[in-house]
Amino acid sequence: MCLYDDPFVQYNSNANSPSIQNVGFMGEFKLVPNDDPFDDDSPNFERTSSQARDTLGQICTYATAHAAAQFLTHAFSFLVFPQYARLLMWDRAGVVVTEKDEVNISHHSLCSFLTDGSFIP
Repeated sequence: MCLYDDPFVQYNSNANSPSIQNVGFMGEFKLVPNDDPFDDDSPNFERTSSQARDTLGQICTYATAHAAAQFLTHAFSFLVFPQYARLLMWDRAGVVVTEKDEVNISHHSLCSFLTDGSFIP
């Protein structure tokens, strides 16, 4: 999911889709907690299953494309699972990730989740 800064987004003429140059905030939704690349209870904080590595590769690719297209020093994204979410801050050195913020997305509007700051520890 991409949220744009400008309501009048310029489209990429080759792909007939919005350009990544206008993205303000990115997020990824996963249905299975095993896809979470992070483990709050692990000393390394990183999960090593193939599903977790796939998700980490996916969100790293998105963050790299976002930062490269806009020449950013840092960017924010979110990772949402059915029972919890995480906020991520990417920079040239890597990523800073919050612990799980337990929230039931089906009972909590996504708009409120993204705007009220409840996911910030």
